[in-house]
Amino acid sequence: MISIDPRSGPHRIPLAQRPSRELWAKASELTEMAEAARTMHARTSLETLAARFAALAAQRELAEGPEEVTHDPPTVRRQVDR
Repeated sequence: MISIDPRSGPHRIPLAQRPSRELWAKASELTEMAEAARTMHARTSLETLAARFAALAAQRELAEGPEEVTHDPPTVRRQVDR
């Protein structure tokens, strides 16, 4: 599980410095959380966050170049019919 700790300190790595594989992992985690959400508001919020992390991961992959990408990005679904 990737933790995004709002406190500052030497262990905190800003999103702007995280590699694409970590961002994809977080997007996948948020998608799973959205699927398990109990309310529509929680589901929508988690899906929105997942989509933002996926977009940032894709953007980061372009910046990293093909030699840095060692996997196929997971599918992040946006479900609006529930």
